[in-house]
Amino acid sequence: MVILLSSCTTSQTRPHPEGISSTNLNQGIQIIAPAAWNTFRLGDAISLQIINISTETLAFDKDFGIRIFIFKDDQWAETRNKLISVGFDNIIMKPPTNNKNETRGYSINPDIGEITSTALIRIYVFGKSSNKNELLGAFVDVYLNP
Repeated sequence: MVILLSSCTTSQTRPHPEGISSTNLNQGIQIIAPAAWNTFRLGDAISLQIINISTETLAFDKDFGIRIFIFKDDQWAETRNKLISVGFDNIIMKPPTNNKNETRGYSINPDIGEITSTALIRIYVFGKSSNKNELLGAFVDVYLNP
């Protein structure tokens, strides 16, 4: 018997945190926390795959405009990334060519405080399209286990 548990989802089961608009989310950018790259354990870093699925060049801050939230006490609370971004340049991702999407990796380690039970983390990335100067974003929900 094989049981497969997924610790990563982009399905929206809870509303977005206050101040985060659902406009242009998960439309030009895709964010994934691949199971093969992660332990999904409390305290471990989370490796992300960020993919340009738009038809435009996208520009990101050096940390992909990351915003991290933890769901506790029936609401989202923003938390910080304990990993420090290295590098000084903004990130430019070109649109797909020859059916290949440009993909980047990025890691975070959310500050979850003293939580010792399963935690729901929502991770957002934000960038701008170069042609329309339009803000685009994507999110993924990740469950971290003890």
